[in-house]
Amino acid sequence: MRQYLALGLIFYFSFLLLGHFTHGSSDAIQRIELTRSLLFEGNVVTPKFGAIKYSPLQSVLMMPAYLLGYVIGDFSGQTDALSQNMAYRFTAYLFNPVVCSLIAVLFFQFLKGFKIDLSIRILSTFLLVFGTLLFPYVRNMFSEPLSALLILLSLFYFYKSFLNDFVKNNRLNFLFLGLLILNNPIYVFYNILMFGWVYWWAVKNNLGNLERKKVCYEFLLISIIAGLIFLFYNYLRFGNIFIMGYGGEKFNFPLLAGMYGLLFSIGRGIIFYSPLTIICILYFIFKYESMDRELRFICGFLIFSFLVYLSIYSKWENWEGGWCWGPRFLLPFIPALHLIFPILAQSVKDGETNKVVTCLFLGICVYAVGINGYEFLGIWQKFQGAMYNTGEIPYWYSIFHPQFSFLFNNWEWGLGMKRLFQFLLSVFICYYLMMVVYKNYYSKI
Repeated sequence: MRQYLALGLIFYFSFLLLGHFTHGSSDAIQRIELTRSLLFEGNVVTPKFGAIKYSPLQSVLMMPAYLLGYVIGDFSGQTDALSQNMAYRFTAYLFNPVVCSLIAVLFFQFLKGFKIDLSIRILSTFLLVFGTLLFPYVRNMFSEPLSALLILLSLFYFYKSFLNDFVKNNRLNFLFLGLLILNNPIYVFYNILMFGWVYWWAVKNNLGNLERKKVCYEFLLISIIAGLIFLFYNYLRFGNIFIMGYGGEKFNFPLLAGMYGLLFSIGRGIIFYSPLTIICILYFIFKYESMDRELRFICGFLIFSFLVYLSIYSKWENWEGGWCWGPRFLLPFIPALHLIFPILAQSVKDGETNKVVTCLFLGICVYAVGINGYEFLGIWQKFQGAMYNTGEIPYWYSIFHPQFSFLFNNWEWGLGMKRLFQFLLSVFICYYLMMVVYKNYYSKI
């Protein structure tokens, strides 16, 4: 346990060095307003925004951090407004940074059973945080990191169920899936996919009829409870269990256009913003036959689920995710898909690739860290507000036109140099602590 706590603290300390924490966007503001309303009004209908359309789980989980900040502000004699502001700051520093630190720790623990070198495990965890789309969402209060943590937790216990106690571990798997629904009901389809995969594994491996029945009953029970909680929440906020709050928003966008946008566009293409995710998927496709049976089964499920949700979000009329960096709707799958990365890195280390492929691999790793560090500069947010707030230029210009995209409008010498130094310092300290201090400590226990 101590080694995992130490690892989590290394990442959390690195995040604190970054500073530059924000609420994220209007939906994050509404979520934190729900947190305030739950604490001080005892009501799911907020005084400021009324009934918000977002799911309740993150707002509930932010309550301890918000309350801690408010109590400290109030105890120090500040006005209510200043205490509320301190509560917001505490939430910004204590919620998603902690969630992302937990993702890193869980990912590292997950790799323990993969027979991977310790140095590769450390490098893979480091690149998960600083080299994928996860990093831009450490410093704000979007809900996608929490969904990513719940998906990884669910998958962790699914993998453990292969090794022992199939029913008990999948009970935990389904429990985290139930929480995932309470964070975003669109993941009900993922729950169904996971259950199908669990049952398929049980049949393929000739598990007893009693075990299969238990798995079915427990999945149904947990899913029904999660569904009832969500419907009751709908009733409390809208007075109707079937109203979701999304009004006229529909799944009416052209599928292929949405897919192109999420995969290849200059403003949202995952190939630009999280290239390590793409090479993980490609590696799985080319090395499918040589992978361990259990890992192959899990990764196949992940990629299939990723493609399903790529299709779902491509049809959503707000598929671009609003004002954000990269395809944030795809973020929840990225830590789980990154489980393929250490297998790829190990093969490179073992000399299974030629020099050209090795150099290309290293170049993509450097680029992946660089593109996320580039986001941290934050000038793109100022450009975004100045360019698109008036409505004179459509926001989709930033997605499809390079000259209007954030990638080419994110530099300002004064602020840029300061934040670049912050980013490099945080990355260096995190990598040094992991590869020198943590590696030596871990290897002795």
